[in-house]
Amino acid sequence: GNGMEKLISSKLIEGFFNCDRCGKKQIPARFDSCPSCGNRRNEDTRYELLDKHNYVSKEEAKKIDKRPDWLCSYCKNLNRANSNNCSSCGASKAESRKKYFENLEENKMKKL
Repeated sequence: GNGMEKLISSKLIEGFFNCDRCGKKQIPARFDSCPSCGNRRNEDTRYELLDKHNYVSKEEAKKIDKRPDWLCSYCKNLNRANSNNCSSCGASKAESRKKYFENLEENKMKKL
């Protein structure tokens, strides 16, 4: 197998985040933004688990993309792994990554 069988058979736990704008607590990680005020997740979003784990059903686990979310290097919006364009500014994932790594190199050169 390709390892996916093991991933799907193991239990997934959904994390939560708190909105840093309106203070809404325990927003399920499946949401891209706060359902109360619309504030989008970003690079500063921190996730937490509840004391009592919220297990995802086997059926739902099969639908969840196991790849990590990606950060738009233009507007700092956090995007789902399966999206090719930023849901906030429209930049492509490829352009964003390229810009991110170019910026890293430029910053390294500035420090020398």
